[in-house]
Amino acid sequence: MASKDDERSILLTKDEQRHPYLSGNFAPIQKTTPLTPCTYTGHIPPDLKGGQYVRNGGNPVTNHDLGRDAHWFDGDGMLSGVLFRNTGEDGTTIQPEFVNQFLVTDVYAYARRGAGLDGENETSSNGSLRRPVLPSIATLVNPALGAFTVIWAVFRTLILVLVSHLFRSKYPIKKISVANTSVTYHDGRALALCESGPPLRFTLPDLETVGWFDGRSVENEPVHHGAAGMTGGFGGDGVFSFMREWTTAHPRVDPVTKELIAFHSIFVKPFCLYSILPDSNAKVPTTSPLTSPRFSMPVPGVSAPKMMHDFGVSRSHTVILDLPLTLDPRNLIRGVPVLSYDSRGPARYGVFPRYRPDLMRWFETSACVIFHTANCWDTATQPVESHSESPETSVNLLACRLTSASMVFSAGNLPTPAAEPVPPEYAEEEQCRLYYYSFPLIRHQWALSAISFEFPTLSPEHSMSEARYVYGCSTADASYTVALGKAAKITHLAKMDVSALIARGVERPPQPVRGQLGEDGACGAGAASELWIIDAVTMGSVVARVELPQREAVNKAEALVTGGKSHGKGLILVTGASSFVATPIIKLFIANGYYVRGQARSEGSAKRIHKVFPDAGDKLTIAIVPDITAEGAFDEAVRGVDGVIHTASPFVLDVNHFENDLLIPAIKGTNRVLESVHAHAPQVRRVVVTSSIAAILDPLKGLRPGYTYTEEDWNPVTYEQAAAGPGAIAYCGSKTFGERAAWDFVEQKKPNFTVSTVNPPMVYGPAEHDADINSLNTSTADIWRQFNGSQKEPGPTPFPAFVDVRDVAEAHFRAYEREQSGRYFATAGNFSFIDVAAILREAYPERADKIPDPALTAREESFKIDNSKTTEALGIQWRGLKESIVDTAKSLIALEKGELYRA
Repeated sequence: MASKDDERSILLTKDEQRHPYLSGNFAPIQKTTPLTPCTYTGHIPPDLKGGQYVRNGGNPVTNHDLGRDAHWFDGDGMLSGVLFRNTGEDGTTIQPEFVNQFLVTDVYAYARRGAGLDGENETSSNGSLRRPVLPSIATLVNPALGAFTVIWAVFRTLILVLVSHLFRSKYPIKKISVANTSVTYHDGRALALCESGPPLRFTLPDLETVGWFDGRSVENEPVHHGAAGMTGGFGGDGVFSFMREWTTAHPRVDPVTKELIAFHSIFVKPFCLYSILPDSNAKVPTTSPLTSPRFSMPVPGVSAPKMMHDFGVSRSHTVILDLPLTLDPRNLIRGVPVLSYDSRGPARYGVFPRYRPDLMRWFETSACVIFHTANCWDTATQPVESHSESPETSVNLLACRLTSASMVFSAGNLPTPAAEPVPPEYAEEEQCRLYYYSFPLIRHQWALSAISFEFPTLSPEHSMSEARYVYGCSTADASYTVALGKAAKITHLAKMDVSALIARGVERPPQPVRGQLGEDGACGAGAASELWIIDAVTMGSVVARVELPQREAVNKAEALVTGGKSHGKGLILVTGASSFVATPIIKLFIANGYYVRGQARSEGSAKRIHKVFPDAGDKLTIAIVPDITAEGAFDEAVRGVDGVIHTASPFVLDVNHFENDLLIPAIKGTNRVLESVHAHAPQVRRVVVTSSIAAILDPLKGLRPGYTYTEEDWNPVTYEQAAAGPGAIAYCGSKTFGERAAWDFVEQKKPNFTVSTVNPPMVYGPAEHDADINSLNTSTADIWRQFNGSQKEPGPTPFPAFVDVRDVAEAHFRAYEREQSGRYFATAGNFSFIDVAAILREAYPERADKIPDPALTAREESFKIDNSKTTEALGIQWRGLKESIVDTAKSLIALEKGELYRA
């Protein structure tokens, strides 16, 4: 917590000139606040429940000299967040809570705690350190300053760093990063970044600093099993190791492989390094050769130190931006600022396969400055000027392109130096626009819109793929350059339909058009800020305003929205979540570290699901999809999930209309799920569909004694035969055509995901879902009739094969975790209702008068089962009939009493 002196307002005399980035709403904030409930108006979307919005930005703790050089990009890192906490007895109420904390970097600790002489001196209150430890970016870029002034500013920092190591100081400065630029989440760690040092880990939701992350481990973090003794990391060894750990402020996390991809821009050759870190919990796809981190791979072709702030990463490629904006201390020898822009130099784009920077290809176009890229993705295209039928891979890049470096100077309240003259054909008006590039031949390059556009973002699960929408900030002016004495002001939020704009540009390439023209004051002590939640679909309404307990400084913050925890091993959508089969599937996935999003058809069904899993907390959420056959039914339900288990399909033999009640729901339900995953969940790599033995058997041949069914068999019934009925034929047809729809979809659409199917026969075992004894699922109802006295004899067995519902759940789980796609015949073997009656009579002799006499039904010969292929592939030991039937009966007794059964 800050001291009273920290919380005081800094007053200016009338004679003091306010720096635009140190006054007004840009004025630094010294106050930190623990998690504090906030009031709000409107409706907070339930999707945010349990999540947290976190932003990072510069906020100088040493702020006494208000006449100093200052820059919008300066300042100690400060995290601010709003936690959307689950509250209320039912866990459905959302209470927003605000928190903010300084990131405790080496620089902050030294500046905040002391000048390094006594280790306890409160410098921010006694004024012994009146200027920040690090020189302002404004000092380094100001062309009006002489080399001596710049060198002295750097030398002062070196002296302070040296002093921090003397006299056994408690706070030595080992790393000069202030971690004030961005935040990301990888491998269970929330990280703050700034390219002058390694990432810094912090905790959620309280935003407390943990320590520096070297790519392998974090300071002050417990050593994980197997990590002890491991060496290396971003910096490695050697005299320049401190430089090699400088990590881009904008690394990328692949939503599919979970890899973190980063580059390191340094002052010595090769000037740019490249690292990839796997997620220790992720299953590495077979297409990825990465099994361990790769640190500091050289990026060939960069000839000088550059101001590299961002880059592009697609699923298969990386794009490095080598722009004519040098960041080189040697510039002082040449008589130019450390940061210098050459308007006549080319903008170079290096494209290489993700794991092979040595296969770099460089492309050039006219000079520009790019601080932020919005997205990067691969597409297969026909080669230009080629008769080859083999498609080539195009790498597409969306970037916020500035036509000069003016923003660098205006953000420091400095005049923009006059640019060197360029040929008229390359001259451009001052602008900052979202640009589209397509490689390998830069066959396309144009602005998608005439509005200014910076600080882009998009849905994380759609990054590295052909995302439709990109969101960003805009101003009323053509660029972010402002007049001296004023600060840049973001006046609009913008949503770009980049797919439509790119398609329009490809169809009608843009042509040059001539003739297009391109209250300051202090905040009161009671000023406060708000967090706005905006409808991302319409961009037309603020659905909720959270009133923060204090003002938030305007800065070039980057934010993330996280659940506070990762989704464990992944977020799984389970359709038909209230059903007999889905309940143990959900239970098993949660028990194995996954989070589950269950699909229900109504709020009533959602409540029943939560009733079955009262202790699941945020590990179980519900998506309402009333009609699974409607077009786009699952579009929202699949967003953000890592995998899908599709169990929703009717199992009813007594229906009014075979086609409408059985065939169409089964076929359309499967197609709708796969269509939504294909269109809106590119991160999904596996879909498991619940099929049935009904898709294997030939129902027209009855019990077919002497024949052995395997995974290779298919029900040969035609659609017309199924639509004509009777019920058993129609049901078998629905399962057959529903499953075939899945395999046909994969064959025709070639999606990113694979499909596996699980084909169980009659499913018995404990009914743990919220069921009514008078409206049971078909298989459980069969056992209830054998148990409640309504059936006088065992009767014939239409489908003489069985499996326990817990083994069905295990089959779905193992099919999902298995890399190979497959059709899995999940069965424990043959059975007869004669066997069921005998088991029930033995287990419940007190109910013998209600249980049919096994001797009253003659045993029939039937087909046999061979699912040895499935058993070997999944490694399941199938439960026997006795265990399954006895446990079914136990659950029926509970349901008879109106109670939920708990195994």
